[in-house]
Amino acid sequence: MNMKKLLQAAVISGIAAVSAQSFATSSATFNHPTVMTTSGSSSAFFVNATNGKYFCEGFGFEQMTSGTIKCGEDESSYANFNWNDKASEYEDTGSKNQCYPLFASITCSN
Repeated sequence: MNMKKLLQAAVISGIAAVSAQSFATSSATFNHPTVMTTSGSSSAFFVNATNGKYFCEGFGFEQMTSGTIKCGEDESSYANFNWNDKASEYEDTGSKNQCYPLFASITCSN
C-alpha cells in the first residue's frame, strides 16, 4: 500500500472512531445553564420539569435526570418555557422576599 492510501485509511479510521465516540455519550451535565429567550437574551431559568425537558431536548437529549438549585433574586426576571409559543419567555419574580429556584446545574440523558 502506498503512503497516500495509508494516510487516507488512517484519517478515515480516526474520523470513524471520533464519530462513534461522540454518539456514545448518553448523559451530560451543564453548569450555570441558560436559555435564549424570545427577546434574544440568554437567561437563567426556573426549576420545573418543563424547563428541564426543553433545555435537554435542545442539546439532543431525551430527558432531564437531575439538577442542582440556586436562588434567584426578588424583582428580577428569569426564563420560563411557554408551551403555547414553544419558546422561553421572561417571567418576573415580583418582590415576595423569597428564594426563586433556578437551575445551578442540570444533567440530561438519553
